[in-house]
Amino acid sequence: MQACRRKHGQGADDHDERRREDPHRRQSIAERQPRAQHRPRGDRRDQRRSAAARWEHRRPDTAGGEPPPAGATSHLSQFGLHLDILVNNAGIYEFAPIENVTPEHFHKMFDLNVLGLILASQEAVKYFKPSGGSIINISSVASTQAPPTASVYSATKAAVDAVTRSLAKELGPRNIRVNSINPGMVDTEGVRAAGISDSDFRKQIEAQTPLGRIGQPQDIAPAAVFLASTDSGWMTGETIYISGGLR
Repeated sequence: MQACRRKHGQGADDHDERRREDPHRRQSIAERQPRAQHRPRGDRRDQRRSAAARWEHRRPDTAGGEPPPAGATSHLSQFGLHLDILVNNAGIYEFAPIENVTPEHFHKMFDLNVLGLILASQEAVKYFKPSGGSIINISSVASTQAPPTASVYSATKAAVDAVTRSLAKELGPRNIRVNSINPGMVDTEGVRAAGISDSDFRKQIEAQTPLGRIGQPQDIAPAAVFLASTDSGWMTGETIYISGGLR
């Protein structure tokens, strides 16, 4: 027995000596465990990130007046995820004189700009935690400026402001804050694709804007970050104009 113990001890000492000589062989307890025991936790995190990405990718398709597809939020409940922030940024704009306004023109913008926003919010609030969160609606200075040939578009953004104030009162007891950002003309992909970025209309807007230029995305983003954060924890039902002074 003594010989066995000495042999065992000698073997352990030799093994320890080899480990000291080769630092690359040192392993943590977790690393020495069978790899399969740790895979589920890593996979779980990957699955949650993937589920959140799928929800973000599929959420905006509400223009047809239908609620977001069931799969858009089933991933959240499947993995026990919650929402903290919703930004309703999907929208469309088309300008037309009164003679050219059609039911199709009207419903195209109201279905996306207003109904889509309401349905996305309706689905999202199911996944806010009891501690609440923040909904940020992207409206427009057009809601009050109401430029010519924008009767329908301006009406949709005025509706967004009204929805913002109403939902703020409704969801306040659930600790969900609802605010809107009302930008002026911003140099986005949509503005450039529509040919507005280099148009006389842009020059007209800039001439009416006290700061003398249209906005850039980086002019808007800090306000969204502020409304998403606890720094705005006692703000709800507000509209923040970021329009270079244009009203």
